Amino acid sequence: MVDDVELLDADIIDYHITIPIMNIKEEDSVALFLLENVMRSKGITFDTGFGSDGREWFLDWSLNGATPEVVIQKLRDIKVKFQVEMRVREDEV
Repeated sequence: MVDDVELLDADIIDYHITIPIMNIKEEDSVALFLLENVMRSKGITFDTGFGSDGREWFLDWSLNGATPEVVIQKLRDIKVKFQVEMRVREDEV
């Protein structure tokens, strides 16, 4: 193990997911909409929004009812393209 590597607690890592929706197929758009509603109905909630690159999910302090890994796997399961950016929560460093 390298001495200068600092391991971070998973609780301080936030995940910013971007789902491009500009040229998304209609069935993918419907699948994404349904997934968001199903997760919400099962108590899995988190901040969402729209940015210049598409639909955004913020798996950070606002995430309740699941881990980021579970939410990301659910997104993989519907086979919609997405990007994930991992960020260290600044107020915790």
